[in-house]
Amino acid sequence: MPDPITPAATGASTVTLDAARQARATATGPAQEMNEEVFLKLLVTQLQNQDPSSPMDTNQMVSQAAQLSMTETLNGISKTLQTQSAASSMSTAAVLIGQDVEWRDASTGEVSTGTVTGALFQNGETRLEIEGSETTVTLSQISALGAKPTTDD
Repeated sequence: MPDPITPAATGASTVTLDAARQARATATGPAQEMNEEVFLKLLVTQLQNQDPSSPMDTNQMVSQAAQLSMTETLNGISKTLQTQSAASSMSTAAVLIGQDVEWRDASTGEVSTGTVTGALFQNGETRLEIEGSETTVTLSQISALGAKPTTDD
């Protein structure tokens, strides 16, 4: 199917349109994230298809490289924060083992209580295993905490 804007109408060559399609397909793959490899492919395609009488502005190239660097840095910071958040929530969950907790069931709204017997990290969130229950509870569902009563024998 031809593009609604033909190369002749825009003054662009067919090679540029094909390269743009290929770059777009590469950039929108499963990862859908701009990384150094995708950036370099786009830059090379841009340089190969530039008009010799009006070459690409070097300031623009440097600006794009700086934007890529900043994006990669922010992605790294984001991953670090996610890791730290997961570790923090697992630490919180570990402290709750052996404690009585009260939670509200998200689907029924019913309030339940039980003793935390374990913790696991599942689907990006920390979940608590409750003694005698087949369901797990997220930290955000916990509404009250209390120490497990000790029995004197």
